[in-house]
Amino acid sequence: DLVAGPTRDTSMWMQAIPGLVAKDGAGGVMAGALPDGRAFAFKIADGSDLARRAATVQALRELDVDVDTVAATTVESTRVDVLGHGRVVGHVNPLRWQPWTS
Repeated sequence: DLVAGPTRDTSMWMQAIPGLVAKDGAGGVMAGALPDGRAFAFKIADGSDLARRAATVQALRELDVDVDTVAATTVESTRVDVLGHGRVVGHVNPLRWQPWTS
């Protein structure tokens, strides 16, 4: 709770996934690491916190963390809804990540 606060998505992920250490930051920054050395870090270009929340789920999936089984409640509670006239009409779903090459 001291990292992000008791109701923040970062805290929920750390509580749901054993050994996960994660920290969000200003401007859409997110980083996390697992005890076995797997880790991720990214920055949302426009700084969107909603996009950061959606991308975190995919980052964990890319590390082969079965979030849909191990942390299903957290996946559901951190889902980013898209509203139309006050009703949920969709969700922000990140695309599968592509390897970065220079």
